[in-house]
Amino acid sequence: MKVNSFKKRKHLENTGPNSLFLQKLFDEFNAKYFSGRLRGWRVLAVCDTNNWLPDGTEKTSGFVDFGQRLIVVGVTRYQAEPILLHHMAHAITGT
Repeated sequence: MKVNSFKKRKHLENTGPNSLFLQKLFDEFNAKYFSGRLRGWRVLAVCDTNNWLPDGTEKTSGFVDFGQRLIVVGVTRYQAEPILLHHMAHAITGT
């Protein structure tokens, strides 16, 4: 799924503390569960993933943009671990 390039650029240039927290968590999970095979991926925390999705798309907690090697997670750090791990599984399996 392709994210809007303007939104992607804007948010990646202004990475906040939740994105930094999720990126650190991603790095830990990647080493522990995926043997480091998800190198080069970025994680982005957003307030509402629906702003990133095409109209008519089902509401979701996050999604994987395979082309951009980007996992977008629409949660706070208190909900992050299981949702991030879920989307990392999608990234590793290509589904």
